[in-house]
Amino acid sequence: MAVQDDKRETEMRELVGLRPGEGRSGTDAYFDFVVGGRRQAAPIELKSTTVGAVSTARDVGPERIEKWRSRVWLIGFYDSGGAALSACLR
Repeated sequence: MAVQDDKRETEMRELVGLRPGEGRSGTDAYFDFVVGGRRQAAPIELKSTTVGAVSTARDVGPERIEKWRSRVWLIGFYDSGGAALSACLR
């Protein structure tokens, strides 16, 4: 079973330099950037796993899928103990 952990997601966010989002019910993080002098933010969906598979929300339906389409996904793969990040996938 895939295990998701807030501590690992915080580590990933800080490693990549993302701004915190609203958390579980909203956006996990934001990537801030400037284009043409205008500040913009890309919404990021963070996931972490210790088994190589990533699980999603229990209540997946059309509304949640539509929300996820607007996100950049960042997935962290950790060792089986959840302590060491071995890879990230965007």
